[in-house]
Amino acid sequence: KIEISEVTDENQDGRVDLADVEYLLRNRKNTLTLLQGDGDFRSDECVELLKQADIVVTGKCHCKCWHCFRIKANNEDLNLNEIKECIKTLYNMGTATIGITGGEPMLRSDIYEIISSIPNGMEAQLYTTGHNITTKFFNFIKNTNLTRVIISLDHFDKEISCKMRNYKNAYDEAINAIRLLVEKGIYTAVTVCVTENMLSENSLENYFKFVSSLHINEIRVIMPIPQGKLEGTDVAKVYSS
Repeated sequence: KIEISEVTDENQDGRVDLADVEYLLRNRKNTLTLLQGDGDFRSDECVELLKQADIVVTGKCHCKCWHCFRIKANNEDLNLNEIKECIKTLYNMGTATIGITGGEPMLRSDIYEIISSIPNGMEAQLYTTGHNITTKFFNFIKNTNLTRVIISLDHFDKEISCKMRNYKNAYDEAINAIRLLVEKGIYTAVTVCVTENMLSENSLENYFKFVSSLHINEIRVIMPIPQGKLEGTDVAKVYSS
């Protein structure tokens, strides 16, 4: 777990913004938190981690992203009752926030029912590419406990973004979803998986500037995982940069 507890004007440009976050990431001014005990799931520190949990509601996806670590997963999706039971169990364990993820969760025909099953006292966040995020979706979620949406956007350049997702509408679906949710006042985060090219071409700074112009609430930077599509590849340069 990497934590950045404070962001100051690291680049001394007179303001504090995402460029300073980029500086912190590049210069490793962050905190790596390790478990203090032996990892016993009954310990206080492990129970604390249970306050947030994710449910993979589907392995299916309309994209074939360059970095997908679930590409080789062939397990059947949980059915609706199984998902509801998981949510109920997590709620009873004290989980405060639940992430609905995939694959692409919005491909499920019963996704509205899944979201509706999030009980009072628990918040939900949806991880999506922006697929099927419409005005109808907004009108639905405003009466549920889904409080935030996290949208994947690989690049500020449309052509590059679609190529990285192997889907011709990837960029448009993400951007349209972001604009709609921001306009409607839904907490909106954007997530990007860092590539070696983004670092070497200094594109990361331009990416931060672009997504900032969309008036999102948060940006989440993730690192490539050497499994799935990246199994056997060397991602060390990204981490060392």
